[in-house]
Amino acid sequence: MRPLIALVLLLMLLGEGAQAAFPNEPEGFGPLRFGASTAALEKAFPKAKRRGQEEFLTIYDLEGQSVLGLKPCTVELRFVDDKFYQVLFSCEPKDKVARALEKRFGPAVQHKPDETVWLSETHWVSFSPQAKSFSYTDRSLGSLAQKKLLGYVLRQRAQAQATAAVPTPGPTP
Repeated sequence: MRPLIALVLLLMLLGEGAQAAFPNEPEGFGPLRFGASTAALEKAFPKAKRRGQEEFLTIYDLEGQSVLGLKPCTVELRFVDDKFYQVLFSCEPKDKVARALEKRFGPAVQHKPDETVWLSETHWVSFSPQAKSFSYTDRSLGSLAQKKLLGYVLRQRAQAQATAAVPTPGPTP
């Protein structure tokens, strides 16, 4: 559940404001374009392993991938309502990752100690040095995932509170 909450917070921080395009905006990962189905993923990457599914969210993992000249990288592909919306990369070392991202996408629009972001109207790239990961996200589908995830978290919380409020019967005489 904690990764879902972290994802909601990340998506909320990025907001929905319009930004100019940045060079070489990602359209997906390899042959898989944002908006593609899980069936398209399984065809493009037959070695992808489905990690799990939670209502509207499906996650697949790929090991030993190469991206931006970095390897080996672990790749997590995320789908909302069977539409590819985000790819998360875990690569080492983080200083090489930062240089590779700057080289590919140009100067970032936001630098903070815990995150660097490239942002446009349609996509964003986010790099988290502490998490040693970076991601490419389709903003429209990412916004859909954010809304669904927030609703899911609120429903789970309401269910937990309703369950806690139900009085337990006393002993039967």
